[in-house]
Amino acid sequence: MDNYKEMASKVSSQLRAYNIFIAPMAGGRLLERIEGAIYVELKKSSDKRVRSFIDEEIRYRARRKSEEPIFIDLESEANLVGLPAVLEV
Repeated sequence: MDNYKEMASKVSSQLRAYNIFIAPMAGGRLLERIEGAIYVELKKSSDKRVRSFIDEEIRYRARRKSEEPIFIDLESEANLVGLPAVLEV
């Protein structure tokens, strides 16, 4: 790639602007429920910037009415804008 150094510098600068949060967990239905619950919370926000994180082309799969709710405490040193302290999954 001829412009690797230029592009790498730009990508690196862009990534430093984000806080990325990682949680170890297995995939499957629980992960779908967590993603769906986060979608619901972001969608409810009155803040346009928060809603901009939603990808409308993805079909999120939140908790079904037949599934028992799971409550997840969200703890972070950073402010998790648009998310509650406890997420109902």
